Amino acid sequence: MDKNVGKSTSNDPGKKKKKEKEKEKEKEKEKEKEKEKEKEKEKEKEKEKEKEKEKEKEKEKEKEKEKKKKKKKKKKKKKKKKKKKKKKKTKKSWQKSANKSENRGLDGYRTSEWKRESVFRYGIAYRKGNPISKHSTSNQIKILHMDNL
Repeated sequence: MDKNVGKSTSNDPGKKKKKEKEKEKEKEKEKEKEKEKEKEKEKEKEKEKEKEKEKEKEKEKEKEKEKKKKKKKKKKKKKKKKKKKKKKKTKKSWQKSANKSENRGLDGYRTSEWKRESVFRYGIAYRKGNPISKHSTSNQIKILHMDNL
């Protein structure tokens, strides 16, 4: 009979070393798997942060658009107000009387009497066809002197 018959082989030193090496390899594999999982978690966190940043940028863009819309509305309102402020100018009594046909000569312009009155009352300049205004240009205004009347 063999000597090894009936004896357990678990005490064999070569087999023990192999088992220990296998266990170490398994532990190393488990550690590597854990590291990979941690890396994946970190990547997911980074992706979430990027998504949050994108959302913040979108919110900022929306706020800017709203501000621009508000500014446009304000500008439109201001323009409307300016239009409302314009008023019709009322003619003064001397302007009304100057335009009456009785105060005009045969040529359709104001008579010399009216010229004298306007010089006496309102200064020495008159404009053909219309009374003098602040906006009259030098081309439209004819200067009169008391000597020439």
